[in-house]
Amino acid sequence: MACSLAMVCARCKVSPMTVLKKTMPTFLVGLSTASTVDILRN
Repeated sequence: MACSLAMVCARCKVSPMTVLKKTMPTFLVGLSTASTVDILRN
């Protein structure tokens, strides 16, 4: 994950913090959805 983040930042010439700030909501939604599905299955 860190390697791909570094590659994206280098290609797009963007700060790693900017990429993390922009993508964090997506990761949080995915994580919460996966957690909810796991809870409902049990």
